[in-house]
Amino acid sequence: MYKGLPFKTEWVEFPDVAARMKEVGSVPTEKDSDGNPKYTLPVILDSSTGKVITNSIRIAEYLDDTYPNSPSLFPPIGGQSTHSRAAIHILDAHFMNTALQPMRLAFIASINAVFNPRSQEYFRSAREKDFGMKLEDIAPTGSVKRKAMFIAGKEGFSKLASMYEENGADLPYFFGKTFSYADCIVTGFLFWMRRLLGEDSAEWKDIATWDGGRWAKLLDLSKDYYKLENI
Repeated sequence: MYKGLPFKTEWVEFPDVAARMKEVGSVPTEKDSDGNPKYTLPVILDSSTGKVITNSIRIAEYLDDTYPNSPSLFPPIGGQSTHSRAAIHILDAHFMNTALQPMRLAFIASINAVFNPRSQEYFRSAREKDFGMKLEDIAPTGSVKRKAMFIAGKEGFSKLASMYEENGADLPYFFGKTFSYADCIVTGFLFWMRRLLGEDSAEWKDIATWDGGRWAKLLDLSKDYYKLENI
């Protein structure tokens, strides 16, 4: 949506990901615990160039490189958009490790609930085998363990807020007044959390107050850049 490029979304059920990715010529992005290649989404197939690109941040870089006349996801620094990429890669690693990772298991049962039946069965079987318990028992609502996850996540978001605030208290984006892929990383996961928790839930309402409401404001500013019918 942000770059204004036409696209078609193809939804792939979990059991079909590897076969579909091999079909389009994608490469594995990581390895399973048993050492076998693992295929993950998102992946794009650009019909204009025939290129297949994996990994969210690499997709964003590819789109900026291939379609430079559309709005840039990597704002120019010193005249070149590539100069902001290192900063956004650092932001990505920081956010994943300090804000998202501590609380990710709090969402695991809710994640499964939004899938179609085939993916639900696949996801539940695989994750319950990994954790040795039912998904609903990993971080039950109201449990001390779940509350600790949200406390740790809040601390991580506050560290991120301090980075944003270096631009000035009234500037909402990672690059001040300029929206970028850095903000896509953060808002993408915030929309995901809101969708899974429910906008009217006590947990989401609490998140919306974190850091003086910074993240709720960022979501509101960014909503026009997303197709939200499935978020």
